[in-house]
Amino acid sequence: MNAGGPIPAPPPLPWPDAPARLLRVARALARADEAGTAIGATPSDVAATRDGSRLLRHRGPASAAGAGSGRAAAPLMIVHGLVGAGEIVDLAPRCSLVGDLVALGFAVYSVEWRPQGGRGAGGDALWRALAFEDFALDRLGYFADAVAGLEGRRPAALGVCEGGVFAACLAALEPRALAGVALAVTPIDFHAEPSAPLSRLVRSLGRETLEGLIEVLGGLPGPVMDAAFRRLTPARTLAKHTADLMDANGARAATAQFLRMERWLAARPDHPAAAARQALIDLYHDNALARGAFALDGRRVDLGAITAPVLALYGLRDHLVPPACARAIGALTGGPCREAPIDAGHVGVFVSRRARGLAGRALAEFLTDQTVLDASRV
Repeated sequence: MNAGGPIPAPPPLPWPDAPARLLRVARALARADEAGTAIGATPSDVAATRDGSRLLRHRGPASAAGAGSGRAAAPLMIVHGLVGAGEIVDLAPRCSLVGDLVALGFAVYSVEWRPQGGRGAGGDALWRALAFEDFALDRLGYFADAVAGLEGRRPAALGVCEGGVFAACLAALEPRALAGVALAVTPIDFHAEPSAPLSRLVRSLGRETLEGLIEVLGGLPGPVMDAAFRRLTPARTLAKHTADLMDANGARAATAQFLRMERWLAARPDHPAAAARQALIDLYHDNALARGAFALDGRRVDLGAITAPVLALYGLRDHLVPPACARAIGALTGGPCREAPIDAGHVGVFVSRRARGLAGRALAEFLTDQTVLDASRV
């Protein structure tokens, strides 16, 4: 308390023109339209379907066909998890890993587990029953074979976050399914960094509490996960919606990018109940994957059985998947492993100005590497 003294004046705002800035920000947000803030920039065609999930082949300019780098390359199949929507790697025309690779002439596919607003075959009942086995082995294995049939080469997978766990499980249990495994911001050893906020939060709740939450919620709804992520870094969340917008001062490009990111966050998918138990309890709480105790369809996932080349691509500033959690694959895989550290955060690896183009460069080198090419032969 102030003990009767005068109340100190609040510190001045960092923007002398704060009222004018606020007005410009408000106008920029009000004027933003649907087309200008849409996500998913690169056109695509449906190449295959499986129980409501789709394999998309991305299209680029005709001039890019077969360009690559003047060398043969393995096709790429991008695999997302259920933590975030797949458009993070294809956010906007000038902020798109997919677009960059397609423009270079690489064959790029992506897996869409559940089309936006769509239902899987059998509706919600089927979706709620899905487990990691259904994503990593049945659907992903089917799509890997489909790409091989279309391209004449087995694909390398780019697994993003939880999608990397799916890809690693497939590569371990079906070693010939993939020509290479690129793991982007993917946790492998979930306990490698004890201070990681998400892992610490899950472990603090305990198995019984986690089981109860999944039972009550019927899985892990996207909005619940989004709320949890925002509360892991409350100061950053507050700054993003206040100071960052004021700094942007109503600039059209910055406002559009802000709204795209918000649109991407709002599209966070749901985890079915069975998959939620595996993610939260088996992986985050028990660290079963790194311990060699994770099993799919009764088969133990031994990461040492992975013979395909591995690329570990991670963010040096990533608080959700700290570098130690991602780098752990190097000591566990049975094949060659290289690293591509990027000076960015979890999402910033794909969308930050600092990291622009770095992930694409690392993947282009990976797809044309001779060991990946050898493994891609059908």
